[in-house]
Amino acid sequence: MAFLGGSGSGKTTAALNLVEQLLALRVPVILLDRKGDLAGYAKPEGRKLLGPTVEVNLYTPGHPEGRSLA
Repeated sequence: MAFLGGSGSGKTTAALNLVEQLLALRVPVILLDRKGDLAGYAKPEGRKLLGPTVEVNLYTPGHPEGRSLA
């Protein structure tokens, strides 16, 4: 699924809403985010409703904060 629209149109909010609903149903989700807007979701405080029930792995090529893709 792709979320397309202008700046401030609610793409991130819509995407996270759908992701949280899928995760609540235990459907695996992979997010590709070229700008890094959704990277905060990898932090526990970014997953208020799902918290410890979800395993999140952040892959950040070239950055020490995440796991490399290699």
